[in-house]
Amino acid sequence: RALLTEAAEIDSQARSAIKNSFISRTLSEASTHVLNANAARTDLRYDLAIGDLTKAVELFAEVEAQLPDRQARLDYAVALQDLGDLYMVAGNTYGALGAAMTRVEFLKAQAKAEPMDLGWTRELIWALNSVGSVLQQQGYLKEAEEAFMNAFEFSQWQSDRNPDDPDLQRDREVIRNKLGEVRFALADYPGALSAYQESLVIAQKLLDSDPTRITYMRDVSYTQERIGDVYVAMGDRQSARAAFDVAMRISQQLVDEFPTDQEFRRDLSVAYERLGDMMIAENDLDSALASYLEALNIREDLAKLDPTNRMRQRDSSVTYERIGDIYAAMGDVGSALMSHQQALDLREKLVALDPGSAQWARDLSVSYER
Repeated sequence: RALLTEAAEIDSQARSAIKNSFISRTLSEASTHVLNANAARTDLRYDLAIGDLTKAVELFAEVEAQLPDRQARLDYAVALQDLGDLYMVAGNTYGALGAAMTRVEFLKAQAKAEPMDLGWTRELIWALNSVGSVLQQQGYLKEAEEAFMNAFEFSQWQSDRNPDDPDLQRDREVIRNKLGEVRFALADYPGALSAYQESLVIAQKLLDSDPTRITYMRDVSYTQERIGDVYVAMGDRQSARAAFDVAMRISQQLVDEFPTDQEFRRDLSVAYERLGDMMIAENDLDSALASYLEALNIREDLAKLDPTNRMRQRDSSVTYERIGDIYAAMGDVGSALMSHQQALDLREKLVALDPGSAQWARDLSVSYER
């Protein structure tokens, strides 16, 4: 019996060593796939990046219950986040939603297991934001609003306990903007305006505390643009113009300082687009056309720099549509048809990639009408 007990102990130790080795090698392989995905993403090979991240996520999931430490669990959550983001760029909202929902369930378990670790709660907030954003893209607006409200409740709980933490304050600001977007899409303009104004109060307070912080500058610009959109829908052109002017000033300042930054340039294209919308409302078609052409120049350049980025392609389609509307209003039917055809070509390709995107289907419907 003594010899058998000793043999069993040896077997137990061997099994434990094999198990630990298996977990270590699995995580090492997952990390390699993440590095490969990062390299592919840098080269704008989103298909390869998605393939590597999918393998990494599968490996993490295989040993999810045995992840040895907080860093390994965080690495899994980040891999899911990156996979979801890449699916969105590639135009696959179903894949993005799957990654986001898996991430939410995983982070809920971490937050429940370690309720005093506020880092997990913050990760959960951003995961819920991701779920809401994908649902919004798919046209499930009420479900998106529910996800954003869940994120806001967690964010409010955190900020109440840490009222001076600027990162937690910014979380609340971002979520209020997302709620504003959903309410705007539902034509709840007073509700959207209220959400955006609450967001702007936070964004402006953060910017006042650190006037050179680029993130805070962009937040103010973004929120002002959305407030301008609501005012346009409500027929208050003067207030809309004031909001758009602030957004344009900040966007132009950032591009002047960082002329090669693609995100800043896209922000500026949005500012030009909003300015064009205002010019149309004021019946200044020539100025509106000039503003839209500025936006198109930026967007076409960005699309060439990142040719498989589907969101860039949608941006260009939106501007082509607006330019087509301007030409039609001017009586230039040939130029109008040409611009609308360019928008239609882009949108047909996008819908073929992701038939489940309500936003892209809606865009295509508008192009057919034009």
